[in-house]
Amino acid sequence: MLQNVLSKYLSAKFDENQMRKEKDGHGLVVTISRQTGCDGLPVVEKLVRKLNQKKHPYGKVVKWKYLSKEILVKSAKKLRVHPDKIDHLLNEQEKNIFQEILLSLSDKNYPNDIKIKKTIKEVIETAAKEGNVIILGRGGVALTRHLKKSLHIRLSAPLEWRIKKEAQEFNTTEQSAEKHIKISDKQRTDLRNYYFGKVTDELIFDVVYNVSTMKSSEIVNSIYHLIESRQA
Repeated sequence: MLQNVLSKYLSAKFDENQMRKEKDGHGLVVTISRQTGCDGLPVVEKLVRKLNQKKHPYGKVVKWKYLSKEILVKSAKKLRVHPDKIDHLLNEQEKNIFQEILLSLSDKNYPNDIKIKKTIKEVIETAAKEGNVIILGRGGVALTRHLKKSLHIRLSAPLEWRIKKEAQEFNTTEQSAEKHIKISDKQRTDLRNYYFGKVTDELIFDVVYNVSTMKSSEIVNSIYHLIESRQA
């Protein structure tokens, strides 16, 4: 009887402490950045499943979630436009100020580049405050690097490996794949630099994994143990 009462008390305290941590933004935030051709989604999905299978003290499960396309969906909802519109605008090559003005005048629902990035920032920061979240791309490292309870991962691989992988995956030439990779890498770097200021140092990441030499299961297990260590 006494044991059951004590167990219920400790379980309630665990719930209370966990809710307080999430409310105060004390939950761990993990960001995963990747070079083009280094598919991060399978790693994130496996990692979240593994984290959510773990039983914490007194049988409780602290739920993890991840954000990737959801960031665009939530941002689009706030801006009242279709998510594809945001994705398209973010992935366009740099526009000049006159193009921005003309587009904004011709379409009243046109969200300019600054407004889109500001909204994405708000969405990511809101998720970060809740904690127990993995943010895939979208400049997440730049927006959460200042948080004490954060872990920042980079998925990388040699350019030649990425070119061959992209060419095979999308059934295109290596020349086309290389062009796409270089443009996409620049867009991702530009977005990160927009939030962070110009950064060329890979040390903004805590860990860099070479996906050309490591299995996704190895990367998932390694990140899982890092998360366990950070949470402890």
